[in-house]
Amino acid sequence: MKTHREWAEAHLNWAHEDWTSVFWTDETWVEEGRNSREWMTRSVRILLYKKMVI
Repeated sequence: MKTHREWAEAHLNWAHEDWTSVFWTDETWVEEGRNSREWMTRSVRILLYKKMVI
């Protein structure tokens, strides 16, 4: 936890523009595409979990 706190404190004053270049590998997001099709990305670890598939 100490390293997490140190990292957070080191990045506390980052601007929004700084965060736009960060790629979070543990996130999932859904984007609505053309024809109301939804696209979802997720990490490889959870890609094949049957409970995650609709």
